[in-house]
Amino acid sequence: MTSLISFEKHYTGNFIVRFKKQKIIVLPGAFLKHTDVSPQATSGSVEVDREALQQLGFIITA
Repeated sequence: MTSLISFEKHYTGNFIVRFKKQKIIVLPGAFLKHTDVSPQATSGSVEVDREALQQLGFIITA
């Protein structure tokens, strides 16, 4: 099962990523590795699986 996350690239190069009510900062290398988003992307949304959500740092409940 996949979930939709949204993201925007901060001026520092890190990504601000949102999932449900959670908002986290993710380093670019980790974000690009777990989402396959183009390095040129500055904002958008992408579907990721549960494992990717956990790898990015989101807290997943049952």
